[in-house]
Amino acid sequence: MALRTVAVIDEAFIELLGDPSMTHECGYAFDYNPEGGGDDPGAVAYDVDGTELTVERTGAFDEGELGSYVLTYTAQPLEGDPLTAKRTVEVVDTEPPQIGVPGAPIEIECGDVFEMPGTPLLYDMCDGLLSADDLVVAHNVDPDTPGTYSIDYSIEDSQGLVGMASRAVNVVDTTEPALTLLGDPELDFECDTIYEEYGVDLLEICDGDLTVSNVMVSVWLYEKFKFSAELYSFETQFNDTQVGNGGEYLIQYAAEDASGNVGTVDRLLTIDCPETLELRVAGELYDNFGNYDTSKGDGILDDDELVAAYELLVAMFPNLTPVRFASIITAIRVYDENGDVTLPAIADYIGAITPVLDIVLLGDNPMDTECGVAFADPGAEVRFGEVVLTVINGAGDVDTATLGAYTLTYQYTHFGQEAEVQRTVNVVDNTPPELFGIPGDGTRDVECGSVYDPLEGVGALDSCEGLVSGDIVVGGDTVDTSVPGEVFTVTYDVQDSHGNAAETAELVVTIVDTTAPVVTIEGGDALPGECGQPIELPSATAADDCDPLVTTAAITDQAGLDPENPATGVYVVVYSAEDAAGNVGNATLTVTITDTTAPVVEIEGEDAIDIECGLEAVLPSATAQDDCDGALTVEITDYDGLDVMNPVKDLVHMLTYSATDAAGNTGTAQLSVTVVDTTAPEVTIKGPSEITVECGQPVTLPGATATDTCDGALVADVLNYGGLNTENPAGGLYEVVYSAQDNAGNESSAILTVT
Repeated sequence: MALRTVAVIDEAFIELLGDPSMTHECGYAFDYNPEGGGDDPGAVAYDVDGTELTVERTGAFDEGELGSYVLTYTAQPLEGDPLTAKRTVEVVDTEPPQIGVPGAPIEIECGDVFEMPGTPLLYDMCDGLLSADDLVVAHNVDPDTPGTYSIDYSIEDSQGLVGMASRAVNVVDTTEPALTLLGDPELDFECDTIYEEYGVDLLEICDGDLTVSNVMVSVWLYEKFKFSAELYSFETQFNDTQVGNGGEYLIQYAAEDASGNVGTVDRLLTIDCPETLELRVAGELYDNFGNYDTSKGDGILDDDELVAAYELLVAMFPNLTPVRFASIITAIRVYDENGDVTLPAIADYIGAITPVLDIVLLGDNPMDTECGVAFADPGAEVRFGEVVLTVINGAGDVDTATLGAYTLTYQYTHFGQEAEVQRTVNVVDNTPPELFGIPGDGTRDVECGSVYDPLEGVGALDSCEGLVSGDIVVGGDTVDTSVPGEVFTVTYDVQDSHGNAAETAELVVTIVDTTAPVVTIEGGDALPGECGQPIELPSATAADDCDPLVTTAAITDQAGLDPENPATGVYVVVYSAEDAAGNVGNATLTVTITDTTAPVVEIEGEDAIDIECGLEAVLPSATAQDDCDGALTVEITDYDGLDVMNPVKDLVHMLTYSATDAAGNTGTAQLSVTVVDTTAPEVTIKGPSEITVECGQPVTLPGATATDTCDGALVADVLNYGGLNTENPAGGLYEVVYSAQDNAGNESSAILTVT
């Protein structure tokens, strides 16, 4: 059983391919192709019926400028508003600069002066050509010691990224040690005397460990009728050695340095003895190694035997010469049937069969080598007959930085024979310059309205002449950046001074409009405002390098701001303008609404009142209204010493009513309160207010008390007896008036009715 998931959609949608946030390396193209295949992964969109929609990309993007860019992908369904998706692309610089160091190593002869090569090409994908002043160069080259060294280059771009490169320097030792004989190269010495060798001087440039004590000496020595080749150290060889046999002897000094170069020098020593050789033991015969051998018969060597003897000795001693062989044959007592030996005749015969020293060049002659490329000498074989003795390099300099013909000389000396050949090395320039800075895909987008320089970032490097950017010839179309969508083809040609022309490079330039309009808000980008107070948002202008119809910008986002009744807060209002290419430019206005206005406090009634002394004060209420917070609660925050429960007469108090809004702004109002005494005392008769007395009998009145709200207890006196004679009252009805007065002059009374 297999399952298939089917997504059923009921609305059009757009979806980004790849991440919504991406990084892109500075200097590299970030092309978009709605059909797919570009550097930008793009987006896909589908209509409600499943039909795939064409997605267009808009938004400013400069792959050569660091920063964050927002790209908008838009698709229009058959019905409804356009579908959009956004991707943020961060152009970053993570690649270090490139240092164009040639791959071939530099080769110098040990002991020569080391000269630094020219400045390499310095290029950064983001910064373009870099200055040689910022290049840091270090090397560990010791020109007096063979080995492989390096020149290390480093340079830092504007982002602090460091590019590094190295070039190998090979210090080679191809020069043989120089041996100089002390004394004459040819010496005659008397037979049967003491011979002391003079020795040699040694000159070695590179191998500091090689001294004259290391020189090896090959001595061809006549000893007990035997020819031998022995190595002696310089200190002991030949000292106090008695020479007792005549003939020619070759003393060869050989010195080999640490690089395997061998220097030699020969001295010919002639020992003078009587011409007639004494036949010490007639009939005795020694073989080629000086061993006595009676199997040879009569002691006479015929021609074939003579050749065999020579070939055997040459195989063991490749440096054997005819003269030496003649001495050997004589020493072995080779003689004819008459007992006579003719040395010259033997030497002549041996010379006829002696191999010839020859030098055979490896490689071509003449030989071409390319300018600017290190020359490697193929060398030459030193041959002695059919035997290859060694491979040597030629002497002479080949300056591959300078065109011309150079001569290398190959020399070798081998036991009396000298050979020399020469090779002509022609330093030629057949390599054309290389163009750089042209994108690999041969295309470049140029911003509409910009100044286009076809040579910006483009250069040429020649292996022989270095930078030849000034020789680049620009051809093809003249690029006009005023109209987006136009396509031009620019060609680049360059050749060096020797006529080597690089292949024509083409660059297809497309004029694009990815730059958004510039929006300018009148009055600046900040606007203050008061909470609850209407504000007027400024207008904005817009300008676009490519679209002259773009002149104004509209508010696209008020961020919740109500200009008629703004609340406190910070609002970022967005102004936008869109050009014909769909590039949207934005500017923001920061609106800061603050509350600095205090509430308005209003006291009900007059702002000055009187209150009664001694009575609890009844104070008026108040209201408060705030532009931002509306109605607020009012409190009396300062009574100015007023005792509300028992006000004190004749004092004036300034009361403060306050209300505070949410922003801490406090509004106040003041009420003037004057404490007055307008209330008369209260008079109270002690006992009933009506009494009956006997006529003619003295009357004792009950008396009265008085209390004042301000002054307290007062004295109440009879103000009027109403005609009553308290000593002898007559019959009748009388009203006795009791009265009391406070300090304010307020007076009150009470009446006692007497019958």
